[in-house]
Amino acid sequence: MSSERQANSRYYQVVRDHLFYPELASLMAKVFDVQAILARALRDLPAIRVAFVRPRDPDSSDLELVVIGDDSARNLVEAALKTISLDAGKTIRPIHFSADEWVRQARRERSYVRWLLEETHTYVVGNDHDLPE
Repeated sequence: MSSERQANSRYYQVVRDHLFYPELASLMAKVFDVQAILARALRDLPAIRVAFVRPRDPDSSDLELVVIGDDSARNLVEAALKTISLDAGKTIRPIHFSADEWVRQARRERSYVRWLLEETHTYVVGNDHDLPE
């Protein structure tokens, strides 16, 4: 890092030629860009229709990933998540739904899916239009 002072402010800049830059960049990616890592790992799995990250609990380092797709993708998703969890330094807990199960729970007045639909979430695969109806 280099810094420069201008008036009452100090500005910092990353020095890309520094010996520790690759490690620092890797650390920052792990901390701040877990959704992008998830998207890269899951976008090539054809059995996934939609995947999104639930809002984070400030007291937990875990991330909950809701996956809607075929049952055949369950093992593939869990294998991909083990690698990502190690890389990101976070535990990623998948919550799987088949499209039929999602629709069935969405129609019930009080269900976990209805509660999920009311939350704000960040999509890593698909979007609102891809949710089963």
